[in-house]
Amino acid sequence: MNIPQNFEKIDGVKFDLNGNGYRIEADNIEIGDAWVYCDNHMADNFWPLCFDIDWQNGRYDLIKCQPGMGRDGTILATGVPLIKHLVRDMDSFINTFLKDTVRTVITHKSI
Repeated sequence: MNIPQNFEKIDGVKFDLNGNGYRIEADNIEIGDAWVYCDNHMADNFWPLCFDIDWQNGRYDLIKCQPGMGRDGTILATGVPLIKHLVRDMDSFINTFLKDTVRTVITHKSI
């Protein structure tokens, strides 16, 4: 699986989930990592999530990162298979893959 064309377009995209605003930042565009931050400053307990994506092998790691500490943090999942139809375009990537993963992490109180 290759990194989707125009992956950088997800950078700065905002979405709402459970009444909180979130934003996505694309990192290492040539590699294709994505970060999700909570824009609600009242949600101090929401640490940024790093989706460390290995597009070539079709897998990702999910890391809960302490603000300001880069990728250092708690690894929530490793080697999770990417489901091709969930990451085929920007809309699917955000509305199906990222939102559903963030919702699952919140529901399981992993953050």
